[in-house]
Amino acid sequence: MRYFFLSFALCLTACQTTPALSPDQRRTLQTRIFKPASYNTVFRAFKTVMQDEGYVIKNMDMDGGFLVAETQKSMGAGYNTLVILGALGGNGGTNYATGRTYTCTVNLEEIQKDVVEARLIFQRTTNYSRGGKAGGELLKPEVYQNLFAKVFREVERRKALKRK
Repeated sequence: MRYFFLSFALCLTACQTTPALSPDQRRTLQTRIFKPASYNTVFRAFKTVMQDEGYVIKNMDMDGGFLVAETQKSMGAGYNTLVILGALGGNGGTNYATGRTYTCTVNLEEIQKDVVEARLIFQRTTNYSRGGKAGGELLKPEVYQNLFAKVFREVERRKALKRK
C-alpha cells in the first residue's frame, strides 16, 4: 500500500502542467520567415524533411500552401504509461498507452517576392489498450527548432543546387 501512494505521488508530480503560452508566444514558437527563398523551394523543402523524418504525407496542396504529415510510434514492450483512472476503477483493468500518432501541419504563405512565412503545428494523439484516445497540441520548443533548422538547411541545399 505504501508503494501505491509513493507511485501515485510520483505520478502527480510528473504530470505537472507547464504554463500556458499566450497566442503571441505560440505564434513565435510555430512561425519562421524564409528569405530569400522562393515559395516552391520552401514547400518542397518541408516535404523532403518531413519524409526524411519518417512522416507520411497525408494531404498536400501546393497552391494553397498546406501540408499534413503523420507518423506513428509504438510504445513498445516495457513502456508502461498508464492511465491512473483506469487502474483505480472502472471495469477492473489497467489502461496502458499502446502507441502515439504525431501529426504535423504546415501552412505556407508568400508574403513578398522571395519571402515565405511558414507556420508549423505539431499534434500528438495517444492510443490506449482499452480503447480511446487522448491528445492535443505539442508545444515543445526543441521539436519546432529542430525541424525548422532541418528545413532551413534543405532550403539552402536546394538553392545551392539551383533546384526549385
